[in-house]
Amino acid sequence: MPASISSTFDITYDGPLAAPGSATIANPGRAFRIVGITSYGVNTAVCKVGKNNVAGGLIGTATSTATDLGTEGVLLLANLANATFTASDDVVIDATVANVNRVIIHCVATGGGQSLPVT
Repeated sequence: MPASISSTFDITYDGPLAAPGSATIANPGRAFRIVGITSYGVNTAVCKVGKNNVAGGLIGTATSTATDLGTEGVLLLANLANATFTASDDVVIDATVANVNRVIIHCVATGGGQSLPVT
């Protein structure tokens, strides 16, 4: 299995995104892969993140469970096939049940990186 090191970056969406609601983050023309997502929302907030749409491109879902407005919900990457974006794919965030306040999407570049030896 090959290993490589790549630059990382975050895409941050600052809401609130009222439920039910959707936000599309336009791709700046860069290929990347999502490696983690953290969402913050009110109690019972459900955040879904997808590639181009949530229905067919779902990457993961998180539910906030505490009553604090800063409640953190870490998304499980449910569909890794949808986590790789071309330069023309957009990120879509859906809020259901309750408002989502902030979403931080952790990414790495997919255009290479430096190879590392694997033994």
